Amino acid sequence: MKPISILYIEHDTGQRKDLTEILKQKGYRVTVAASGRTGIRQIERRRFDVVLCDLDMPDVGGIQVLEKTRQIRPGLPFIMLSSRASVPQSVKAIQKGAADFVLEPPHPDELATTIDNTVERSRLEARLKRSERDLKAFVENVPDILYSLGPRGRFESISPSIEASLGYKPAEFLGRTLLDVLHPEDSEKATEMLQESLASSKPLLRKLEFRLRAKSGEYRFFEIRGRTIVEDGKFVRGDGIARDITERI
Repeated sequence: MKPISILYIEHDTGQRKDLTEILKQKGYRVTVAASGRTGIRQIERRRFDVVLCDLDMPDVGGIQVLEKTRQIRPGLPFIMLSSRASVPQSVKAIQKGAADFVLEPPHPDELATTIDNTVERSRLEARLKRSERDLKAFVENVPDILYSLGPRGRFESISPSIEASLGYKPAEFLGRTLLDVLHPEDSEKATEMLQESLASSKPLLRKLEFRLRAKSGEYRFFEIRGRTIVEDGKFVRGDGIARDITERI
Protein backbone atom coordinates (compact mmCIF):
# COMPACT_ATOMS: atom_id res chain seq x y z
CA MET A 1 0.00 0.00 0.00
CA LYS A 2 1.25 3.47 -0.87
CA PRO A 3 2.23 5.69 2.05
CA ILE A 4 -0.34 8.24 3.19
CA SER A 5 0.04 11.55 1.37
CA ILE A 6 -0.18 14.60 3.63
CA LEU A 7 -0.49 18.30 2.84
CA TYR A 8 0.90 20.18 5.84
CA ILE A 9 0.02 23.89 5.98
CA GLU A 10 1.98 25.90 8.56
CA HIS A 11 3.33 29.46 8.42
CA ASP A 12 5.85 29.06 11.29
CA THR A 13 9.16 27.95 9.74
CA GLY A 14 10.51 26.15 12.80
CA GLN A 15 7.31 24.32 13.58
CA ARG A 16 6.87 23.38 9.91
CA LYS A 17 10.41 22.00 9.65
CA ASP A 18 10.24 20.00 12.90
CA LEU A 19 6.85 18.38 12.29
CA THR A 20 7.64 17.67 8.65
CA GLU A 21 10.73 15.72 9.71
CA ILE A 22 8.72 13.76 12.29
CA LEU A 23 6.04 12.88 9.71
CA LYS A 24 8.61 11.71 7.18
CA GLN A 25 10.28 9.54 9.82
CA LYS A 26 6.85 7.95 10.40
CA GLY A 27 6.73 6.99 6.73
CA TYR A 28 4.32 9.62 5.40
CA ARG A 29 4.70 11.49 2.13
CA VAL A 30 4.62 15.15 3.08
CA THR A 31 4.00 18.23 0.95
CA VAL A 32 4.38 21.53 2.79
CA ALA A 33 2.72 24.90 2.28
CA ALA A 34 3.96 28.00 4.11
CA SER A 35 0.64 29.87 3.96
CA GLY A 36 -3.08 29.32 3.71
CA ARG A 37 -3.20 30.64 0.15
CA THR A 38 -0.41 28.31 -0.95
CA GLY A 39 -2.16 25.42 0.73
CA ILE A 40 -5.41 26.13 -1.11
CA ARG A 41 -3.56 26.22 -4.43
CA GLN A 42 -2.01 22.83 -3.63
CA ILE A 43 -5.45 21.38 -2.84
CA GLU A 44 -6.76 22.70 -6.16
CA ARG A 45 -3.89 21.17 -8.13
CA ARG A 46 -3.09 17.87 -6.40
CA ARG A 47 -4.61 14.91 -4.61
CA PHE A 48 -3.85 14.22 -0.95
CA ASP A 49 -5.07 11.67 1.58
CA VAL A 50 -5.30 14.20 4.41
CA VAL A 51 -4.62 17.85 5.23
CA LEU A 52 -2.90 19.07 8.42
CA CYS A 53 -3.46 22.79 8.83
CA ASP A 54 -2.53 25.36 11.45
CA LEU A 55 -5.50 27.30 12.79
CA ASP A 56 -3.74 30.65 13.30
CA MET A 57 -2.09 31.92 10.11
CA PRO A 58 -1.60 35.57 9.13
CA ASP A 59 -2.83 35.47 5.53
CA VAL A 60 -5.69 32.97 5.34
CA GLY A 61 -6.67 31.33 8.62
CA GLY A 62 -7.22 27.63 9.14
CA ILE A 63 -11.02 27.93 9.26
CA GLN A 64 -11.01 29.70 5.88
CA VAL A 65 -8.72 27.02 4.43
CA LEU A 66 -11.09 24.37 5.81
CA GLU A 67 -14.13 26.05 4.25
CA LYS A 68 -12.37 26.33 0.90
CA THR A 69 -11.25 22.69 1.09
CA ARG A 70 -14.85 21.58 1.67
CA GLN A 71 -15.79 23.42 -1.55
CA ILE A 72 -12.90 22.08 -3.65
CA ARG A 73 -12.67 18.51 -2.33
CA PRO A 74 -15.61 17.77 0.01
CA GLY A 75 -14.38 14.32 1.01
CA LEU A 76 -10.76 15.25 1.79
CA PRO A 77 -10.02 14.62 5.52
CA PHE A 78 -8.87 17.75 7.34
CA ILE A 79 -7.11 17.86 10.72
CA MET A 80 -6.74 21.25 12.42
CA LEU A 81 -3.63 22.08 14.48
CA SER A 82 -3.23 24.86 17.06
CA SER A 83 -1.01 25.69 20.02
CA ARG A 84 -3.60 27.87 21.77
CA ALA A 85 -7.01 26.72 20.69
CA SER A 86 -10.06 27.40 22.80
CA VAL A 87 -13.07 25.11 23.13
CA PRO A 88 -15.24 27.37 20.90
CA GLN A 89 -12.55 27.30 18.20
CA SER A 90 -12.34 23.53 18.37
CA VAL A 91 -16.11 23.17 18.17
CA LYS A 92 -16.28 25.59 15.22
CA ALA A 93 -13.62 23.63 13.34
CA ILE A 94 -15.48 20.35 13.86
CA GLN A 95 -18.77 21.96 12.85
CA LYS A 96 -17.15 23.25 9.67
CA GLY A 97 -16.07 19.71 8.77
CA ALA A 98 -12.68 19.11 10.40
CA ALA A 99 -12.15 15.43 11.19
CA ASP A 100 -10.14 16.21 14.33
CA PHE A 101 -8.42 18.97 16.32
CA VAL A 102 -4.87 18.47 17.62
CA LEU A 103 -2.94 20.69 20.03
CA GLU A 104 0.62 21.69 19.09
CA PRO A 105 3.24 20.50 19.58
CA PRO A 106 1.60 17.10 19.07
CA HIS A 107 3.01 13.86 20.45
CA PRO A 108 4.40 12.04 17.36
CA ASP A 109 2.76 8.69 18.09
CA GLU A 110 -0.59 10.23 19.00
CA LEU A 111 -0.55 12.37 15.84
CA ALA A 112 0.29 9.33 13.71
CA THR A 113 -2.62 7.43 15.25
CA THR A 114 -4.96 10.35 14.56
CA ILE A 115 -3.79 10.57 10.94
CA ASP A 116 -4.06 6.83 10.33
CA ASN A 117 -7.53 6.59 11.90
CA THR A 118 -8.79 9.65 10.03
CA VAL A 119 -7.59 8.38 6.65
CA GLU A 120 -8.89 4.85 7.28
CA ARG A 121 -12.30 6.20 8.29
CA SER A 122 -12.40 8.35 5.15
CA ARG A 123 -11.53 5.38 2.94
CA LEU A 124 -14.19 3.21 4.59
CA GLU A 125 -16.79 5.94 4.09
CA ALA A 126 -15.79 6.25 0.42
CA ARG A 127 -16.10 2.48 -0.08
CA LEU A 128 -19.48 2.51 1.65
CA LYS A 129 -20.72 5.29 -0.62
CA ARG A 130 -19.56 3.37 -3.70
CA SER A 131 -21.31 0.25 -2.41
CA GLU A 132 -24.49 2.23 -1.78
CA ARG A 133 -24.35 3.68 -5.30
CA ASP A 134 -23.80 0.23 -6.78
CA LEU A 135 -26.67 -1.22 -4.75
CA LYS A 136 -28.96 1.64 -5.74
CA ALA A 137 -28.10 1.13 -9.43
CA PHE A 138 -28.75 -2.60 -9.08
CA VAL A 139 -32.11 -2.09 -7.35
CA GLU A 140 -33.19 0.48 -9.93
CA ASN A 141 -32.30 -1.71 -12.90
CA VAL A 142 -32.98 -5.29 -11.84
CA PRO A 143 -36.20 -6.56 -13.50
CA ASP A 144 -37.34 -8.48 -10.40
CA ILE A 145 -39.31 -6.65 -7.70
CA LEU A 146 -37.36 -6.25 -4.45
CA TYR A 147 -39.43 -5.45 -1.39
CA SER A 148 -39.53 -5.25 2.41
CA LEU A 149 -42.53 -5.83 4.65
CA GLY A 150 -42.91 -4.21 8.06
CA PRO A 151 -44.07 -5.81 11.34
CA ARG A 152 -47.71 -5.59 10.23
CA GLY A 153 -47.09 -7.16 6.86
CA ARG A 154 -47.30 -3.88 4.97
CA PHE A 155 -44.85 -2.82 2.26
CA GLU A 156 -42.18 -0.50 3.67
CA SER A 157 -40.04 -0.40 0.54
CA ILE A 158 -40.32 -1.66 -3.01
CA SER A 159 -38.08 -1.32 -6.05
CA PRO A 160 -38.92 0.84 -9.10
CA SER A 161 -39.25 -2.32 -11.23
CA ILE A 162 -42.80 -2.72 -9.94
CA GLU A 163 -43.91 -0.09 -12.44
CA ALA A 164 -42.66 -2.12 -15.41
CA SER A 165 -44.18 -5.33 -14.03
CA LEU A 166 -47.51 -4.19 -12.61
CA GLY A 167 -47.89 -0.55 -13.59
CA TYR A 168 -47.78 0.87 -10.06
CA LYS A 169 -45.37 3.52 -8.92
CA PRO A 170 -43.49 2.51 -5.73
CA ALA A 171 -45.25 5.22 -3.72
CA GLU A 172 -48.64 3.73 -4.63
CA PHE A 173 -47.65 0.42 -3.05
CA LEU A 174 -46.15 1.61 0.24
CA GLY A 175 -48.39 0.92 3.23
CA ARG A 176 -50.41 -1.72 1.38
CA THR A 177 -50.34 -5.48 2.00
CA LEU A 178 -49.85 -8.31 -0.44
CA LEU A 179 -53.52 -9.19 0.05
CA ASP A 180 -54.54 -5.89 -1.60
CA VAL A 181 -53.39 -7.08 -5.02
CA LEU A 182 -53.74 -10.86 -4.80
CA HIS A 183 -56.04 -12.96 -6.93
CA PRO A 184 -59.01 -13.94 -4.69
CA GLU A 185 -58.21 -17.63 -5.13
CA ASP A 186 -54.70 -17.06 -3.70
CA SER A 187 -55.79 -15.02 -0.69
CA GLU A 188 -56.21 -17.93 1.71
CA LYS A 189 -52.76 -19.31 0.93
CA ALA A 190 -51.19 -15.87 1.31
CA THR A 191 -53.01 -15.14 4.57
CA GLU A 192 -51.72 -18.37 6.11
CA MET A 193 -48.19 -17.55 4.97
CA LEU A 194 -48.29 -14.02 6.37
CA GLN A 195 -49.77 -15.10 9.69
CA GLU A 196 -47.19 -17.84 10.10
CA SER A 197 -44.34 -15.47 9.21
CA LEU A 198 -45.50 -12.75 11.58
CA ALA A 199 -45.96 -15.23 14.43
CA SER A 200 -42.72 -17.16 13.97
CA SER A 201 -39.96 -16.70 16.54
CA LYS A 202 -37.39 -18.05 14.06
CA PRO A 203 -36.31 -16.83 10.62
CA LEU A 204 -38.18 -18.47 7.73
CA LEU A 205 -37.40 -18.92 4.04
CA ARG A 206 -40.28 -19.03 1.56
CA LYS A 207 -40.83 -19.83 -2.11
CA LEU A 208 -44.40 -19.49 -3.37
CA GLU A 209 -46.32 -18.59 -6.51
CA PHE A 210 -49.10 -16.01 -6.53
CA ARG A 211 -51.17 -14.11 -9.04
CA LEU A 212 -50.93 -10.36 -8.57
CA ARG A 213 -53.29 -7.79 -10.02
CA ALA A 214 -51.67 -5.17 -12.25
CA LYS A 215 -52.91 -1.60 -12.28
CA SER A 216 -54.59 -2.37 -15.60
CA GLY A 217 -56.67 -5.04 -13.89
CA GLU A 218 -55.02 -8.08 -15.44
CA TYR A 219 -53.44 -10.75 -13.25
CA ARG A 220 -49.85 -11.85 -13.67
CA PHE A 221 -48.06 -14.86 -12.19
CA PHE A 222 -45.18 -14.26 -9.79
CA GLU A 223 -42.68 -16.50 -8.06
CA ILE A 224 -41.95 -15.00 -4.66
CA ARG A 225 -38.88 -15.86 -2.62
CA GLY A 226 -38.83 -14.32 0.83
CA ARG A 227 -37.13 -14.47 4.20
CA THR A 228 -38.16 -13.17 7.58
CA ILE A 229 -35.87 -11.13 9.84
CA VAL A 230 -36.38 -11.98 13.52
CA GLU A 231 -34.86 -10.20 16.52
CA ASP A 232 -35.34 -11.37 20.11
CA GLY A 233 -37.89 -13.87 18.90
CA LYS A 234 -40.04 -11.27 17.15
CA PHE A 235 -40.67 -10.61 13.47
CA VAL A 236 -39.20 -7.24 12.49
CA ARG A 237 -39.09 -7.36 8.71
CA GLY A 238 -39.69 -9.55 5.70
CA ASP A 239 -37.46 -9.18 2.62
CA GLY A 240 -38.19 -10.77 -0.71
CA ILE A 241 -37.88 -10.94 -4.48
CA ALA A 242 -40.90 -11.28 -6.77
CA ARG A 243 -40.20 -12.54 -10.30
CA ASP A 244 -42.77 -12.26 -13.08
CA ILE A 245 -43.18 -15.79 -14.53
CA THR A 246 -46.33 -15.13 -16.57
CA GLU A 247 -44.65 -15.95 -19.88
CA ARG A 248 -43.23 -19.16 -18.46
CA ILE A 249 -46.62 -20.21 -17.11
